[in-house]
Amino acid sequence: MTTIAPWEPPLAGDEVEHLVASLGLVCTTFRWKEPRPAPPPSAQRPRRPRAVVTANHLDRSSSWSIVCDHGPVPAMSPARSKLVFLDIDGTYAEHGVVPPAHEAAVRRVRAAGHRVFLCTGRSKALLPPGILDVGFDGLVASAGCWVEVDGTLLADTRFPPDLAQEVVAVLLGHDAAFVLEAPDGLYGPLGVDDRLRALLGTDADDERHGSDDFLRALQMLDDLSGTSFAKVTYLAATAPWTELLRLLGPRVGFVPSSIVEAHDFAGELYLVDVHKARGIEAVQRHLAAEREDVIAIGDGINDLEMLEYAGVGVAIEGSDDRVLAAADTVARGPHVDGLVAAFEELGLYRTA
Repeated sequence: MTTIAPWEPPLAGDEVEHLVASLGLVCTTFRWKEPRPAPPPSAQRPRRPRAVVTANHLDRSSSWSIVCDHGPVPAMSPARSKLVFLDIDGTYAEHGVVPPAHEAAVRRVRAAGHRVFLCTGRSKALLPPGILDVGFDGLVASAGCWVEVDGTLLADTRFPPDLAQEVVAVLLGHDAAFVLEAPDGLYGPLGVDDRLRALLGTDADDERHGSDDFLRALQMLDDLSGTSFAKVTYLAATAPWTELLRLLGPRVGFVPSSIVEAHDFAGELYLVDVHKARGIEAVQRHLAAEREDVIAIGDGINDLEMLEYAGVGVAIEGSDDRVLAAADTVARGPHVDGLVAAFEELGLYRTA
């Protein structure tokens, strides 16, 4: 469980223990986390110092994360239309399935005059079937590489050809089970479909792991050297990610896999200067909107930049401590229709 507490820094250890005890918890760890600077080049909004306290219930039946927040959540003007950006997996959808209550909530927010966008690390080709049917005002996909608003394409960023060829060569040289993600499809080496099935599972775990999503869009090619792509997902390799990045250089970043557990040997490769906040900023500028009217909601490490950038960043409870520390407030997950209450608390059902 996660809670937000308006505790003024700095706090001594005994003060933290007293405050945590007032909630019926026992403090196990405590540390202040300074605000992260948001990478986009536009003017930065001030970030408040945060602390993350890990605590156990008195009977040790449960563990809590407590985000210590210096000051209240920023107020947002109810008179202006908001731009709401929703991560998919773990935020809007649970294992690729969108709760009907979330679909209804999005329709209600749009009917109130606000704009709602999906903002996902998935490529457009990897979107769950039918997820766009509810009606969205646009899409930020491939973690900021693909940006569209009302059918107008604003960005389609790919790996430069020289770097793309190097990435493919390094992955093949380390026997990686990988797919190259482009807006129109996924591309992989011959035989990678069998490796993906073995790694992801093909029975009851299909929905949880998303193997159907991968295999549905996959095209296998004998020669991938000329393939254009925005990011890479690989689920196995003979070398850890640190070695792959050493070979690829500073233009490539890494995020551990959320699909399989071999985090040192599985993950995503992306262009380090592209992320969700860059995509959000492109939408904001296209619509001549104010940054303070941006709301971003997510739960993953690849959501850090967008939570920092947004006028109000909302993390899903149970997220990594870094995600909780980057956010202004916390919402419950899709398994309990968490966005329904979150939208209410944010005033998004009121007409803009």
